[in-house]
Amino acid sequence: AEQLSIEGRVRILHHGELGFKFRPTMDLRVGALGCGAGKGQPKSLTWVTMWEAETQQVLAISPVGPEAALHEGFAYGKVLERPLDLKTGIAYVLSVQTSPGLGLAPANYSGTLLTGLSEMAVFLGGVFSRSPWLYPSEIDEHAWEEAYASVVTFTPVFGV
Repeated sequence: AEQLSIEGRVRILHHGELGFKFRPTMDLRVGALGCGAGKGQPKSLTWVTMWEAETQQVLAISPVGPEAALHEGFAYGKVLERPLDLKTGIAYVLSVQTSPGLGLAPANYSGTLLTGLSEMAVFLGGVFSRSPWLYPSEIDEHAWEEAYASVVTFTPVFGV
């Protein structure tokens, strides 16, 4: 497998899907998907995808581009039309399409998994694919939570 994490950073110049596999420790309702933007919005449109890991089924896709809302180093797509329900114990993959020139960058956020939601989910590893729109089934054996969670994220909806 290609090593995507080097010297404490994730190589965002990779071309394809890049993200991580996780398992919620409680039922979650997702309101928006986002990607690492560092200090500014992506330069071009990209796509953030939530997948169900076992079936590799796409559950939600969110475009994120130059007009995206920024929060704590992440650029977010529009609020999902219908919140996405993630079930306890089911594995999911959250990925962003990456390629040189998109302007993606790790978020400058010091939290951990899923923008500080480590009590709500377990990190199962970094994943990638060698092409956009292809389920990211390849595993980065050198992945660690903070690096990958700074590249792609989601926002939970509480009290709904």
